[in-house]
Amino acid sequence: MRFYRAYRSSPVCLPARCSFLTGRFPGADGPKANYCDQARYERDLVDVLNAAGYTTVLVGKDHTYRQGYRSGQCPAPPTPYDHWDGDPVKVAHPDPALRAVQDEFERWMEDLAHCISEEPTPFPMGLQQPARVVDCAIELLKSLRREGG
Repeated sequence: MRFYRAYRSSPVCLPARCSFLTGRFPGADGPKANYCDQARYERDLVDVLNAAGYTTVLVGKDHTYRQGYRSGQCPAPPTPYDHWDGDPVKVAHPDPALRAVQDEFERWMEDLAHCISEEPTPFPMGLQQPARVVDCAIELLKSLRREGG
């Protein structure tokens, strides 16, 4: 799918995510950069879903106001998710074949220094963050279904 007119509330990820969770512009919420001094709201979509009885799950980094990025600047309230598996990219890949090349992939990513490669990655897609987060989320949802959660 190609979007010819896609907009977001902020070019910076933390304010954009907070805006998505609150339905408010970043200037109204507080965070304007990838850290926050104090968010100016007490409830967001996760709180509303929890109050309505939904089970909430986060897989991946919690890059929102709830996690302070500069020590002491953001008194983050407890993350309200019923299940949070953390960031699956920060741990060894569960597939032995992918785990064997994971360190090499991480070095390749570091060498890019947040830039875009002009060539396709020479590594399997299963090592890339989006694929790992989706795979982990699917497994977590399957386990919750088995547990009846």
